[in-house]
Amino acid sequence: MKALIQRVSSSQVNVSGKKVGSIEKGLLVFLGLEKQDTRPMAEKMIINIISYRVFRDQYLKINLSVGTITLLISIAVLILWIPLGQKLGMATILNALIIALMIDLCIKFVPTPSNYYNQLILGVVSVITVGIGGGIYLVSNLGAGPRDGLMVGLQKKTNLPIALVRATLEITVVSIGWYLGGTVGIGTLLFAFGIGPAVAFGLYLVDKIFN
Repeated sequence: MKALIQRVSSSQVNVSGKKVGSIEKGLLVFLGLEKQDTRPMAEKMIINIISYRVFRDQYLKINLSVGTITLLISIAVLILWIPLGQKLGMATILNALIIALMIDLCIKFVPTPSNYYNQLILGVVSVITVGIGGGIYLVSNLGAGPRDGLMVGLQKKTNLPIALVRATLEITVVSIGWYLGGTVGIGTLLFAFGIGPAVAFGLYLVDKIFN
């Protein structure tokens, strides 16, 4: 399944000389289908097309990928480091850039499982992987990622368990996203409540292996 998107000021479809459809400014989509195409593929294509912005709307929104938005948010979060006394490092920059890149690559190339239970398994494995990965790079002492640095700084200030601090941060962000109109699903809640314990487990695991 392939889709070619063209930005148009107006367009119409004629069949046997009769107009059967028309639009003003918007997107003209040329869609190519094959026998092996599936319903999940079609649903993903629809989501990609309708979420694709090439025109500024009344809120001046433009087409930015999820990875790009993630990178911009990471930069904004770094401002919150100032009162916490956190310091930038090589891993801070790499974390922001690599995560933004991998998000866009995974959205584009990793297929969404059609089975709900497979989706759930993929979500659980992803949260655990992110947590263990966070534990590994945090102990490298090359600087924390934007959100991880915020987590570490708040933990030092409050002396609360790292899992509780991270979970509180994620739940706060989820609440803000929901208020702004974002979608909250099982995967969202799984990450919000699971990433804190996963990072704590990653730190524990690394400590046991290397100490």
